[in-house]
Amino acid sequence: MLQFKRFADSLNYNSPVVAMTDNTKLAERLSYSAILGCVIRSTLSTSETKVSNYEEVITIIDKIKKKKAIAKQVRIYLLQVFIFHILIRYNFKFNYKY
Repeated sequence: MLQFKRFADSLNYNSPVVAMTDNTKLAERLSYSAILGCVIRSTLSTSETKVSNYEEVITIIDKIKKKKAIAKQVRIYLLQVFIFHILIRYNFKFNYKY
């Protein structure tokens, strides 16, 4: 929140901010993501769960289980500003053709 406040202050933004939160409970299970190249649904960092070959998957899953680092929930905070106010403040030219 403090980082967002500093960012908003750097833009001299004093208009409304929409704040949303979500707290989703997860089923306790681990899986490998080929797209991310790591074991997901863990509380460990991505660098700790990175997999370079498939033989490492079991080793990393065992490490996560031993540390009891399986994620049980995901908490998300979303802050949204009205960009229109920022564009007007910095004299952004709108060239809409209807």
